[in-house]
Amino acid sequence: LIRGWHAGRLKATRTPRSREILTRLQPQILTILASAADPDDSFLRFHNLLESLPSGVQIFSLFQSNPHVLALLGDIVSLAPRLIDFLSDNGRLMDVLLTRGASSGDEASAISALNPQLDFEEVMGELRLQVHEGMFQIGTRILADPVMAADYGAPYTALAEQSIAALLPSALGDMERQYGALEGAGFAIVGMGKLGSREMTLQSDLDMIVICDCDDFSKLSSGAKPIDAETWFSRAARRFLSGLSAPTVQGRLYEVDTRLRPSGNAGALVAKISGFIDYQRSQAWSWEHLALTRARVLAGDPKLTAKIEQAIGEVLTLPRELSLLSKDISDMRKRLLTHAPIRGPFDIRRGKGGLVELEFACQTLQLAHAPNQDGLVGARNLPDLIGDLYQAEILKPSQFEPAREAAHYFSTLRQIGSLCLEDNEISPASGIENLLLEALNEPDIGRLTASLQAHRVAVERLLEETLQTLS
Repeated sequence: LIRGWHAGRLKATRTPRSREILTRLQPQILTILASAADPDDSFLRFHNLLESLPSGVQIFSLFQSNPHVLALLGDIVSLAPRLIDFLSDNGRLMDVLLTRGASSGDEASAISALNPQLDFEEVMGELRLQVHEGMFQIGTRILADPVMAADYGAPYTALAEQSIAALLPSALGDMERQYGALEGAGFAIVGMGKLGSREMTLQSDLDMIVICDCDDFSKLSSGAKPIDAETWFSRAARRFLSGLSAPTVQGRLYEVDTRLRPSGNAGALVAKISGFIDYQRSQAWSWEHLALTRARVLAGDPKLTAKIEQAIGEVLTLPRELSLLSKDISDMRKRLLTHAPIRGPFDIRRGKGGLVELEFACQTLQLAHAPNQDGLVGARNLPDLIGDLYQAEILKPSQFEPAREAAHYFSTLRQIGSLCLEDNEISPASGIENLLLEALNEPDIGRLTASLQAHRVAVERLLEETLQTLS
């Protein structure tokens, strides 16, 4: 393949000047790629990237005059292969890398500035370009400053929020052009999970519930091809969700998960507000109310939004039989430990003392005390929830510091892991290992492993104390 570079078999190396510059850069490139987890695989990714470039003179010249940019590209190729896929699919991202490097800024701002006159298909295409560009920029920022990795859940989430806010009116407008409008109808999107708590990573799905309302569900839309309200809402939801998740020439935008809707996959794709309220009040399990603590309305009709927010607040402040809450969460924990066991040492979500158990402990305390404590209702990230529980004197000082430190440790590992680790990873490559050590301020991998286990022990103790206190 290297002989092919120098023979001009790639578009990027067809000119003598491009080959000359690449020859000078070759030792640095090969040194960078040799430190990857799989040097051969990294070399192939770099080769494929060169194949996708239309011309190499300008890019190679910029690499030569800006070694830090080449080093950053090397980090992406060797440490974060999920980012290199964006580069291969979108030539605009090379310009971002060359002109900005690891720039900071509001990656979601370009989405909010999309032309409202674009049709639905055009919005889908433009969103994919803008979101992938934003994800790429955030990923490079994490690689450049891994110590701050835990802070990047918010910008990843902002990309998703702006995408939803841009796509929903476009999808509804498309429905109105085809079937006509529905007078007195409302449509809203509720973010759940990490989308709701603003803790997304590069690989996060969009957990959401679609809710609708109408003064008469038997009424017909006003268009030349009228359909009843229930059919209108169902088709609108599918159009909106496909806009987020359907593969296109620009790639897929997000994976979407709607299983947190009432009755899960057995329920209707779109929940009526009346059915949503009834389900949450009389049928939902305790773990579904834990999930509701992270629910946020992200887009939709203002009147329906107000109804949803009021309903969520009322459900979360219902008086609870604390012993039953403790038993339900304990049973759920046992099922997860049995059916979703830990996959490897860097799987910080699963297993005893993992991130899920830390969330269980804090959200259980949130549910238990929300009826009697102002300020505990409303989606927030885990560190903020831990702080609020401490301020409300629900978490003891001996519990607060270990919980806060574990949350930061886990969040840092989640963000870096989304770029370059698998849950079943046993021994990371030296470059990835160094990235983890820098991010977590650990001297060696042995100390990192010991610290991670210590955090798991502290979280396991917190959850068991929480369940025991409530039982």
